Amino acid sequence: MRKKIKAITELFVLYLFFFAFGLYGESINWKLSSTNYQIVKDKDGFDIIDMAGFSSGGSPGDQQLPQKIFNFALPPDVDISSITLNLSEEETELLGGSYNIKPAPPATTWVDGKFIVEWGKDKNIVNGKNMKVYGIDTFFPASPVEILLPSQMRKWKFVRVVFIPFQYNPVSGQLLLTKSVGISISFNRAEISRMGISTPQFLTTLSDRVMDDVARDMFVNFNEANLWYEETKKQVQKEIGEVLSSQTTYDYVIITTNNIKNNSTKLNDFVHHKEYNLGHSVKVVTEDDFGTLTGQPPNGTAEKIRQWLINNYLSMGIRYVLLIGNPDPVSGDIPMKMCWPRKGAEDKYEESPTDYFYADLTGNWDLNGDGDFGEYPDDGGIGGVDFAPEVYVGRIPVYNNDYGSLDRILQKIMDYEIGAGDISWRKKMLLPVAISNYENEDDSGCPRTDGRNLPKRVIENYLNSKGFSYFVLYEKAGLDPVPDTADYDNPSHTGISQTSVINEWLNTYGCVFWWGHGDVTGVYREYWSSDDGDGVPERAEMSWPTFFTSASCSSLDNTKPSLVYQCSCLNGRPEASDNLEYALLKNGAIGTVSASRVSWYAPGTWEPGLYWADNAGIGYYFFKEIVEGNTPFGEALYLAKSGFGDLWGGYSWMNKMDFNLYGDPSLLLIFNVPPVLNVDPTSLDFGREEEAEIFNIRNTGGGTLHWSIGKVVYNGSYVWITSISPLSGTTTTETDVVTVNVSRTGLSGGTYTATIPVTSDGGNQDVTVSIRVNSPPLKPTNVSPSNGATG
Repeated sequence: MRKKIKAITELFVLYLFFFAFGLYGESINWKLSSTNYQIVKDKDGFDIIDMAGFSSGGSPGDQQLPQKIFNFALPPDVDISSITLNLSEEETELLGGSYNIKPAPPATTWVDGKFIVEWGKDKNIVNGKNMKVYGIDTFFPASPVEILLPSQMRKWKFVRVVFIPFQYNPVSGQLLLTKSVGISISFNRAEISRMGISTPQFLTTLSDRVMDDVARDMFVNFNEANLWYEETKKQVQKEIGEVLSSQTTYDYVIITTNNIKNNSTKLNDFVHHKEYNLGHSVKVVTEDDFGTLTGQPPNGTAEKIRQWLINNYLSMGIRYVLLIGNPDPVSGDIPMKMCWPRKGAEDKYEESPTDYFYADLTGNWDLNGDGDFGEYPDDGGIGGVDFAPEVYVGRIPVYNNDYGSLDRILQKIMDYEIGAGDISWRKKMLLPVAISNYENEDDSGCPRTDGRNLPKRVIENYLNSKGFSYFVLYEKAGLDPVPDTADYDNPSHTGISQTSVINEWLNTYGCVFWWGHGDVTGVYREYWSSDDGDGVPERAEMSWPTFFTSASCSSLDNTKPSLVYQCSCLNGRPEASDNLEYALLKNGAIGTVSASRVSWYAPGTWEPGLYWADNAGIGYYFFKEIVEGNTPFGEALYLAKSGFGDLWGGYSWMNKMDFNLYGDPSLLLIFNVPPVLNVDPTSLDFGREEEAEIFNIRNTGGGTLHWSIGKVVYNGSYVWITSISPLSGTTTTETDVVTVNVSRTGLSGGTYTATIPVTSDGGNQDVTVSIRVNSPPLKPTNVSPSNGATG
């Protein structure tokens, strides 16, 4: 049954932006409006509200309602403690009828043989509903607009505002729609002397432009806010009477060890490639640079590395950070930071090793000072963890001094970026998706959770519009498999298995997005292989075969490596050198994103949403950034993760921390280095006797080089080059050999030169050609022999 509700005004964010300059502060005034919507009954009889431009969210067990986050930039000298939000001019409508709004799902995982369902603290859950909400006769939430804690992204200070157009009374079943509402974000501006930063440091911050491109798309009030930053910069410059002295900048920093720097045979080539071919400015940093620094307690290697980044990211203009070293959070030389987003959890899955620690450089990740970093909620207050990145981080692990594997990965990245030949295979996605749990599995009461729902959203929401092809593998085994009528099933209805995944992957895919259960070295299917007659899927009735393992990686084509998002648990455990994420990076993948510990999913029919940071949701928005915007890998991951809310609390934090990038953060999926013409040699000397010589045409850039021979220019009136073959051609990585033939017939003695022009879409070069011709003997002056002489 479907009830269509009359559409209301299209979304607009009509700004009424003004400043109330004066002693008592300033404000941003804005108008938020709802959009077209429809309310649909799902198979369980719940009413689902689908509103254009909004995504559903809610705390587990509470009502699931459409929401949208708006990011508002604040002045650089804002007094954070003074920020307040006020509402005005609310236009509301009480909808007729009674509705049964679906509760938001819990955070769920399956690990170590245990099916874990987490609803959060202080809730009374009955049939999936939090009765502390569903049992109360009032509208929830209390307000249609909520302001979140302030954040900072490099110089940009900002605040997030959540707009929830519908409020729901679960007892009466009524829905109250806020058609539009005015908001006023008020704040005071602080004197620089009270900001805890020196005036020169503040000027350095204000002069930073590294993420202005991101800010332009991120902040709804960017144009107006940008004036704050420019005007404040001018005021600070005037105050100190000087401008910043010029400093060498490095947009790309590699953080590694002296041993790796000295033993890698490809690192210098990699740096040269990044600078010469791609225009980056690269700095290699080792313990010589960060080892003597003092970071926050406990002042280990991770804190020292982060301190170096804090000291330099603004002044050096750093955007990308590539970590190269052992990621073990305890014993690694370039460690991940061990964080505790679920500290105190009864199931003991508390910790998450992460590289996010090196991306968010303005937040204190041990805000409460207890020595345990990244605790939710204790480290999430003002000035704590905020997940807005200052730099984009990727990593290449190095275990057991395996410099050979490192060098092969670096060479693979260089080859990938050059992009020689046909790279259309990169616009293909392989989607092997398994079942996470069956309905009421082990009497859990949870609805069926099936990867079947992911491909439809990925394909329809961005693959099709960008011309990507795809291949989907569903679960076909056991009781209650995915039917052959499922959307976008492959033509032969081949089921997911290790054999089918490897065989299809060998057909070359630029992207792989899988969904399954995982451990350190494998990703697993779960299927219901038998039933004892009670109709309840139980642990003993399940089969758990792998559909890909670390050992499988050797079967893949490493010359056409894929970008892989591993929606599964534990594949990126950094303490294990054989982890599946690293195994893929060594062979088969150009970049991989996977979980360093347990990851959490939303049970039921999966839909993309920005409020829980579920494991599949992170992958969905990660690939959305890459497919729609060709966003660099690291940037795509951190933009995706930082865009999520925290309605799962510590479980949201854990997923954001868990999913780390192995690979180069600056890589693009579709990256064509232009072709570059290289002619060798550029001069041919035929001497006095040679009649044929060759020169070689190569493409030292990317793509395909198209070249041709132009009209020969002779230094004189004689034509003596008889043929040039071939006269044109195309080349990617192979060498084209051109043969030049000459003839001396009819030439008088001397040296002759000419120029053969070679033109191409990768530049032009000339080949200089020379020949020499012997002069005839001089004519004798006495042609008759003397008497008695021999003629």
